[in-house]
Amino acid sequence: MNKRKRLCIHNKQKCRICKVIQPVTSFHKNRHNVSKYDHRCKNCKKEQARKERENNYFQSYIRSKKSECTKKDIPFNITAEYIESIWNGKCKITGCDIYYMAEVGHVNQAHLDRINPEKGYTIGNVAWVSGRINRIKYNAT
Repeated sequence: MNKRKRLCIHNKQKCRICKVIQPVTSFHKNRHNVSKYDHRCKNCKKEQARKERENNYFQSYIRSKKSECTKKDIPFNITAEYIESIWNGKCKITGCDIYYMAEVGHVNQAHLDRINPEKGYTIGNVAWVSGRINRIKYNAT
C-alpha cells in the first residue's frame, strides 16, 4: 500500500503538525490530496492562519480580499505594500484609533473601505476606517 494512502485508514488520519491521529471529520476536505483531506487538522490549520495574520497581516489581508473580489467580480489592483503604506492606525473618517488585530466585530477593528464602490479595491480608492463607520456606511446605502 502506498505510504500516502496509509495516512487515512478507517476514517482516521494523522495530522502532520500535532502528530495526533484523529477522525477525518477533524480535517478540512482537500480534493488535491490522495486522502481527500488536508494534512493539517482544523485546529492546527486555524493556529497556522492566526500566526500568519500576526506575522504578515497586510499580505494575509490582501490574499483574502483578492479572493473575495474575484468571486464577486470587483475590480482589484492593490498590493500589501500599498495598504501598509496608507496605514496610520487612524480611521480616515473619524480620526479615532483603529486596530488591525482587534477581535472580530470590534467597533475599532480596521476595515479597508472603498471610497467609490464602483471603482473597486484600486489604488487611490481605498482607505482604512473603523468597523463601526464601515457598517454605518453599508447600512446607509
